[in-house]
Amino acid sequence: MTKNIFTGLAGLYGLMLLVYLVLRFLLPVSPWWLAFLHNFTPYYFLPLLVLIPLLWLMRARRMAARLLPLLLIGLLLYAPRWLPQPAVRAAEARTLRVVTFNVLILTDEYATITDWLRTADADVVLLQEVDGQESTQIFDALSDLYPHTVDLEGTTVIALSRYPVVEQALVDLGSWYVDRFVLAIDGAPVAVYNVHMHMPLLNEPRFPFTVNNGMVQLALQYDETHRNQLIRRLLDLLAAEPLPYIVAGDFNTGDNTPIYGEMAALLHDSYREAGIGLGNTWPASIGDDEVPAMIPPMLRIDYVWHSADLRAVAAAVGPDLSSDHLPVITTLAVRE
Repeated sequence: MTKNIFTGLAGLYGLMLLVYLVLRFLLPVSPWWLAFLHNFTPYYFLPLLVLIPLLWLMRARRMAARLLPLLLIGLLLYAPRWLPQPAVRAAEARTLRVVTFNVLILTDEYATITDWLRTADADVVLLQEVDGQESTQIFDALSDLYPHTVDLEGTTVIALSRYPVVEQALVDLGSWYVDRFVLAIDGAPVAVYNVHMHMPLLNEPRFPFTVNNGMVQLALQYDETHRNQLIRRLLDLLAAEPLPYIVAGDFNTGDNTPIYGEMAALLHDSYREAGIGLGNTWPASIGDDEVPAMIPPMLRIDYVWHSADLRAVAAAVGPDLSSDHLPVITTLAVRE
């Protein structure tokens, strides 16, 4: 490839990235294809790490200089996620260790999951995509650690707790439900919401054809409308929640989307506070052709949010447990 062709392709890439950033800024309500692209924003900056040094070595330094502001934007946006977070003293505070994990409705690895949960040392475990028969299996396997459970009819989410559950109910978001229960933690009530949000998909194909790949078909049917409506209804309820609260689970929402900003305006993201890196949890490989094992999870869609009455002390992504999600482990402290 000649220098002129390489420089021209680099310039085209830079122009496309600039156009995307302008559209992202100008269109808070995006068409479906742009909304889909928002999920992967950090990765659009990665080629700059290679292109700029190559252009400089090829003496195409004018083009390298033109691309440099885009690299600086990417570094300002995403480099801080790899910086160590300020230490939070929690020795004198009451702490709560929370695990959230979408186990995958089709899994048969419940023994692996319960074995791992025994080592995770969580005080509260929130699981999604668990049906009735499997919930009984999990409760029985962990009954010595977690004497208190939540398994409300009509959902596929369950919870296990070392602390007493003093209240539990389904919260109606309008055509969708989340579990809300209240824990008595050394006598202090804390509300917990176990969330499995609607996938950002149309119910029917957008185009008069389908493809034989679930991930590609997901992209073609991508639509955030219903999911975002449900999230906003949940935020309205949380704004009126009188107790300290934890909101955790599978939100089917990447942290580079505009709706994430709306959530972060009210809620505190434990991983952003106490984790390092992107913290991606989906899609993990489950041994099929749609997600090759060599490709790591690309999106962070599983969260432990909390109210201002709590603070994150530690946050990490757990191991591969044969689900298409990875678990999230968070330690929270009650503010004194």
